Formats: sequence, C-alpha cells, structure tokens
Amino acid sequence: MAWYGGSTSDLNNIFKQQWLDSVVRANKIKMLLMERWYPRVKNASEFQTLNDKYIIPVETFSPYAGGGRAEAGDMTSPAPPSYAQATAGVFEVTSVAGLTEEARKGKSDAVVKEAARSLERAAEGYRLQCNMLLHGDGTGRLAQVASYAAGPPATVTVDNTRANFGWAGCAMLYPGLKVDIITWGDATKNTYGVTITSVDRAAGTFTIGATADYGGTLGTDGSAPQDNDIVVLSGMMDSKTSFRAPFGLLSLVDDGSITTTGPGQGNGSWYDTTFMGLDRTAAANSFLRAQVWKADDWASGGSAGTLADFDLSDITGRIDLMEFADTSCEITCMLMSPSTEQCINRKARLETTAVTQIGADNKVIPGWYTPVFMHRGRKIPIFIINTIPDNTIYFLDESKLLILKEFDETWWEYNGSKPWFQPGNRNLTYEAWLRGKWNLVATRCDCFGRMEDLDTTT
Repeated sequence: MAWYGGSTSDLNNIFKQQWLDSVVRANKIKMLLMERWYPRVKNASEFQTLNDKYIIPVETFSPYAGGGRAEAGDMTSPAPPSYAQATAGVFEVTSVAGLTEEARKGKSDAVVKEAARSLERAAEGYRLQCNMLLHGDGTGRLAQVASYAAGPPATVTVDNTRANFGWAGCAMLYPGLKVDIITWGDATKNTYGVTITSVDRAAGTFTIGATADYGGTLGTDGSAPQDNDIVVLSGMMDSKTSFRAPFGLLSLVDDGSITTTGPGQGNGSWYDTTFMGLDRTAAANSFLRAQVWKADDWASGGSAGTLADFDLSDITGRIDLMEFADTSCEITCMLMSPSTEQCINRKARLETTAVTQIGADNKVIPGWYTPVFMHRGRKIPIFIINTIPDNTIYFLDESKLLILKEFDETWWEYNGSKPWFQPGNRNLTYEAWLRGKWNLVATRCDCFGRMEDLDTTT
C-alpha cells in the first residue's frame, strides 16, 4: 500500500485527485522477457484441468514405422507413441495502491498528483515482481541471509553467490519490494511483509523500513533474521514444498540435479525434481531435463564451480549439442549479463581482427556491442539482462515456452467502482488492487541450456 507519512491536513494541501484513464490503460508488463514472450500467451481456459491444474499433453516418443518391403511381403507393423501428461497451475501476483479520503479528493492547486502516481507505482511494483519471478525457480526466493543488525535502520547482509544460489548478492532485490525472511527447513516466518527501503549492491546489504510506516512484522532477538535464512518475495512461500510463485528461467533451465534443496545446495532449481507434475529425473521424462554445463563439462581440465577460459567455439559446441541431438530444437536467443556480453565482444574482435574505422572528418567513435551470435549462418539474438548472473549464458528455444494466463492484468472492480474503492470502514481509506494470474511453463525443456563458469575477465 502506498502511504504518505504526514497528517490529513498535510495531504489535503499537497495532493490532487487525478483520474487518468491513460494510467490504467498503460498498464503493460514492460520488461524484456515478458515483452518478448508475451505473444506466446495462451488463455489457460483452453486447457483441460486436473485437480485445479491445467493439463499440457506432450508426445514424448514418436515411432516412425516403416522400412523396406519384399515383393508380396507384409508391411511393417505400426508402433504406439508415448505421451506424458504434464500439469501446471497458475499463480496470482498482486500490487496494491492506497490513499486516505483527503488525498483522494485533493485540491486543484496541489503539487503532487498522488492518485495518479499511486496507480503508476502499483503498476511498477507489479512489473518488478514479475521481473523477479521470471528469473527464479518457482519458490519466490531472492537472496540468502548472512547476518542481521537491528539498527535503526534494520540491515540485512546477504552472502549468496552464483555458484551456491543461482545469482549473487542483492541482484534480485530492489527498494520498494515487500519480502518475507524465512527459515528454509520449516518456512518459519519471523520477519514477514516488510519493505526493502534501500539496497547496497556493492556491500551486499539491504535495509528494512519501519513497520509502523510500511507494515509487516519484524522479528526481534532470537526470532530476527539468522544466518542461512532465505529472503522470499512476500506471500510466495508457505513451506519448503508449498509455493505460490510462477515458474521462471531457473525452473525451466534445470536438470533436476539438486535433490536436497536449501542453503548451500547449489545454483539449480530449489523447487523440486518434480516439475509440472512429473519427475524430471526419471528416464521417461528426459524431455523435461535442460542442458546444464559447468566448467568440467566444457573446459579441458575444468572444475565445476571454478571459472575457466573459453573461446567462441565452446559456445558453438553447446548450441550444436542441443540442435544436433534433436532437429526440433533451434536456439532463438541467448541471455547474459553485461560483463559476459563484453567478454564475448572482446573475443569476437580478436578472432576477426576487427579495427576501428576513422571517418573523413577524423572522428573516432568508441564503443562496440554484440547484438547477435552467428551460428552456422544463422543469427541468434543476444539479450543483455542485468539480473542474469555473470559468467553464465542461457540458451533458449522460445518456441517451447508457454505462458498460461487465467486472466489479464486488471484492476479489481468493486460494486462498479474501478480502480479506486473502499475495502471497508478502516479509516475511510481508498485502495486499488492490481491482479494478474499466470505461469511460465514449457512443452519441453531439453531445448534449453545454461553454460556456466565462463571466465569473463579475459
């Protein structure tokens, strides 16, 4: 909820009512991954349901009966195909705006158009949550606690790394996010519903706002955040086997190698080896196992978790492994961090002996970028995403992605009032609720890959 900390008279002096339909209509998920994948949205009602989950049928084996035939000989007998019944639910993501009665009425000479800004803020919060969830593993986890200082301000230090968690430090934390801090083993929530007020990425710390201003419950003494507690997007986790978060990249691009989840268990999915209702480690469900390569898989003498030097042929080799193993796979994009792209850029220039052209006016314009990776005559787009961990490349065949959506992102309508309404008699406040219900799933995962341990300093 968006609140101003001053008195009602202060609000009346500075706020102005602003019923801008454009703010509501402009509510789109403006983030790279969602914008690129949005055309693949499928209305969830198109699928049958089983135990409140949607069924995604997959043909896992396709026999091609036939062969030579002698004169007057029998035809080859047909063989049965194999199918798997994957299932996936959809999960609700919400964002709330709030105003007092005086703030909603406002004044014509007000400086701050808080009604409009509150709606914008709620939309920004919704997009930010979706952005975090699209990178995760369906658990809603964002960081791992190292220590806590009560302050004020209350400060949490994190120590998660790419190798032991999936991303480093505060990469997934932003001011304004509402989070829970839980003990992974039993999902005890001593600190929950608190708001991050600042993030220091270099120091690996974030601060928590006063609960009097932002709500939530902040544990104290023995119940305060402890070493190895997990920071989770608020409301996304009830227990270590009960989650309310949509799947993300780390869910889809995973090989099921982590069977014991929690702190120190590695950088794969902590959701479960059961994915979309099927055990992805079972032989029959190999189509749900993505390719995950660490340094011991691609570097001569390499060790998993230790950075190793690479050249562009190592990247080409990973793409070949996916595309040549199954001709239905075609990598359509590569996702990486800025530093990883810059390293590929440097290696590409060295391999091609690229030089800087000086124009007729003797001006030299610095700067290089690598928008695509050329693979056997085909250009694969490269997308730079800050929250992708360094030293890592994701390879995706996006035709295998599917976004199930139960309903479009919309403002809740209450008794004909939209977006603002009074939820009850508590302080005559007005609220606006933004809701979306969706999930990111895949028809198969073996056309996805993740290459790790790339030394990007060379």
